[in-house]
Amino acid sequence: MFDYFEWGNNVLEKGLSGGYWGGYFPIQYQLFALFSWVSRIVGENHWIEVYKIFNLVFEIGVFVLLVKLLDKLRINKNYSFMFWLHPWFLLTFSQGFVDAHFTFFVLLSTILLFDNAKKRLSGYVIAGAPFAIAFLLKPQILMLFFALIVFFVFISLRYKTWKNLMFFVPTLVLYFSYSAYFALKYFFSILINRNIHDLVYSLLILTNSYLATLNKLPCLTCSMPNIWYPIANILSNGQPVYMVTSRMSIAGKVSVETIVLLAVVFLIVHHCYLLLNAKNFEVPEKVLRLFLFTSLLVPFLMTGAHVNHPYLGTILLILYMAKFKNRLFRIAGNILLFALAGYLYGAYGIGASFVGTPNLIRQIPLVYFAFASIVGFAYVLFYLFKNALNKAD
Repeated sequence: MFDYFEWGNNVLEKGLSGGYWGGYFPIQYQLFALFSWVSRIVGENHWIEVYKIFNLVFEIGVFVLLVKLLDKLRINKNYSFMFWLHPWFLLTFSQGFVDAHFTFFVLLSTILLFDNAKKRLSGYVIAGAPFAIAFLLKPQILMLFFALIVFFVFISLRYKTWKNLMFFVPTLVLYFSYSAYFALKYFFSILINRNIHDLVYSLLILTNSYLATLNKLPCLTCSMPNIWYPIANILSNGQPVYMVTSRMSIAGKVSVETIVLLAVVFLIVHHCYLLLNAKNFEVPEKVLRLFLFTSLLVPFLMTGAHVNHPYLGTILLILYMAKFKNRLFRIAGNILLFALAGYLYGAYGIGASFVGTPNLIRQIPLVYFAFASIVGFAYVLFYLFKNALNKAD
């Protein structure tokens, strides 16, 4: 959390153009600046409490939106308390992770899609507005963005309509507005020197920060109990698992991270095709299922993932643990959630603002939680494929 506090202070002191360096995206930096500004008012010694209060506000928002989604799917709203009471979500809050911020806007966008998808072009624009904000928050949004583009293009090609692509108009407007803002930093230099290099560089500041996230964590796992954790645990030779690189080559030619990225892209495109052909539910629910699939697949299969990355996927998992009647799917979902909770507690404890925590779970080797989460994930993924395939033409 201290990094968030520092980033917020840097933006307050230098402005967004001077304090932004990447990692997360501009609106997330501005949120941190807001939190840091409030911290200065109430006293900087209480900055952790301030940040967590703002996180709590977003988590309350996620809870409210989860209730609305359960209602739209005609599911018992009491399942929403799994989010509010489950150890996994309590632990992510205690650690100060900010995934609730972008999750709130993704869920809001999905709800607006349910409400507006049957309207004219404006319906998709309205639904796309919260997604545009999410796109400028955290890198986890990038694969969701890719999946949604593929799915909407498939729809457009199948039904010869392009209105669904209006969903991305707010994202493009907001993205290029921020790009222009960063370019203003070099405006006078460009005007005086007429240097084309400065012009190109200034316009690509934001784009480069997005591209840099692809190479930010070149490790098999950055503390995520996924399929790579047991392998990294073996190869680490007693070092932290994040020291094992993902750029090792297969047969001296292609790196592991490249192969995995291509596999993930293929699986997402394939799932988009299955959902395109699925019957019995409309586009908004297909988007919701696509978000569930993608937000679980990416952290569990891709390299460089961290334990908080499946946050959105686990919230959507609650919805479909309630909706699907398959007992094994529900068991696998619970195994996944409790394994993530056990790993997070074993690796990090409860959090800086809590003391005197029990130590029993922390005696269990983390690799055991990784194996459990892999088993849970494998069946969840299998069932999502099976369900989409059974509903396809």
